[in-house]
Amino acid sequence: MMRHRTMKVVNLREEISNISFEIKKPVFSTEQIESAYDINYECPQGMDIKRVVYKGGKKWLTEYYKFDSNSERQFALACENDEKVLRWLRPTADQFDISYQYDGMAHVYEPDLVIETDDCCYLVEVKRRSELTDPQVLAKAKRGVEYCKLASEYCDKHGYKPWKYMLVPHDEITETTSFDKFVNYFVKESI
Repeated sequence: MMRHRTMKVVNLREEISNISFEIKKPVFSTEQIESAYDINYECPQGMDIKRVVYKGGKKWLTEYYKFDSNSERQFALACENDEKVLRWLRPTADQFDISYQYDGMAHVYEPDLVIETDDCCYLVEVKRRSELTDPQVLAKAKRGVEYCKLASEYCDKHGYKPWKYMLVPHDEITETTSFDKFVNYFVKESI
């Protein structure tokens, strides 16, 4: 029934009215923390990277993280290695309140990473190249671009850095890729 439901909204304007600087920390068990891997090391073969806890970052905003893919870990490591990046975050599921429409349904959008530089903040999505044209990935990206525009409007009025959205193909990431390359090739102004 929900797929066939339509709704017409006229003159509705989305707006960001407040921001929070609270960093929500992921929760891990003592056992997970004691067995955490250094971010410089790939996930051991045969292990699911989604189950591995990493530590050792100098620019990340919490002490421990998990990643959904090795490409995300490599992107984070590239950020660690780039002097332009001030800080980065692997946001928890409830760090942002962003939803998007796909297949007639509302979904929660959880960005892969957030990066801060001297002049900007970036919402980053890392995807396999083969997924870049997937309709759901495009719906997330469209929403990410919209969210960054709204966040930038708010930040401009209140003296904060603007926001940009970045969709990065996995095969463009190495641990030494410069952040400038990511910005120059993968920032999306529209989808």
